Amino acid sequence: MLIAAAAALAAAAPAAPDERAALVVVETYLRRHNAHDVDGAAALFADDAVFRLSAGRPAVAGRAAIRELLRFDAVAGSNLDPRGASPSRDGDAVVIGYAGVVERSRMFRALGLDPVTTLPQPRTFVVRSGRIVEVNQPAIKPACLRAAGDGLRAFVAWLGRRGDPRGAVLAPGGAPRLAVETLPAWIAGVEAWRRTGGWAPVPADAAACARVDF
Repeated sequence: MLIAAAAALAAAAPAAPDERAALVVVETYLRRHNAHDVDGAAALFADDAVFRLSAGRPAVAGRAAIRELLRFDAVAGSNLDPRGASPSRDGDAVVIGYAGVVERSRMFRALGLDPVTTLPQPRTFVVRSGRIVEVNQPAIKPACLRAAGDGLRAFVAWLGRRGDPRGAVLAPGGAPRLAVETLPAWIAGVEAWRRTGGWAPVPADAAACARVDF
């Protein structure tokens, strides 16, 4: 039975050693990311790596800048569970795509979204010479984006009417300030706001967002 199980695992694994090695790099990154080991996760990136964010946000370039992004994820309590890995060769690099990712975080949970799921991304990670050189963040499903956007806009509007007692969430002109330093205040503020009973995500959006269909 053990031999049969081992044979099945070997048959399911990528045949090429470089693909297996790239998968180990990405799995190590995910393990460190989910443990909120910022320095350990950042060490797996090349110096000139590029991290392309979803939702039209600017790309983050260079290991130092990516480390700051990982700090943000750590404060947010981000936990990534990608499903359906598909490695392939691209010249001297290995590309690893995923059918989808299940993500949980303190911020999403504060908004009543747990978990959040993504669309497929066939080029999620690119690994070369044992280092991650490129990440293309999978886009969260439209229902997730809609629910999170509705919640954050409603929260900012509530703060605008009530004032920002922490002095950390909104800039003097009223624009949102979302950064590593302000994220704890955002999470605490959203939790306090939702305890007033003033907002909840549309149930159909929350259900579609959480559905794992990959």
